Amino acid sequence: MTDQKNVKITVSQKMQKIGRLGIAYAKNRVGSSELSTVQYKVCVTIYNEPGLSQDSVSHELGMDKSSIAKLISKLMSEDIVCRATNPKDRREYQLYLTEKGQAVTDEFVRYMFEWETELCRRSAIDHTLLHEHLTSLIREAEQLAE
Repeated sequence: MTDQKNVKITVSQKMQKIGRLGIAYAKNRVGSSELSTVQYKVCVTIYNEPGLSQDSVSHELGMDKSSIAKLISKLMSEDIVCRATNPKDRREYQLYLTEKGQAVTDEFVRYMFEWETELCRRSAIDHTLLHEHLTSLIREAEQLAE
């Protein structure tokens, strides 16, 4: 067991830093896109689950609803994201990537995957096993946080 007094950076902080470095890697390789880091996070969230509501995106990214609303509005004005009324709840909008948004996000995700694969190769860690383990860890963390 690690002595808490000797830990300078938490595991969560290290995981966040790895995520930021991966985003920086991908952003540096994406062609002409002018999207910010948080805009990419919104796009990837919608990319992974098309039809999410703004509230769901807000919850998934751990951001307040007003910030997400501003980001979505900006992404809509740039023809990256579009929204449609939820047929099950007319008061709610479902978010989707436009054709342009899909292309930009495809490229970004491809570079993120390239970065993760290379990082795992350099660390002699199986990418698939790491992915499965982190997915399990996220589920446990969500339950613990409730």
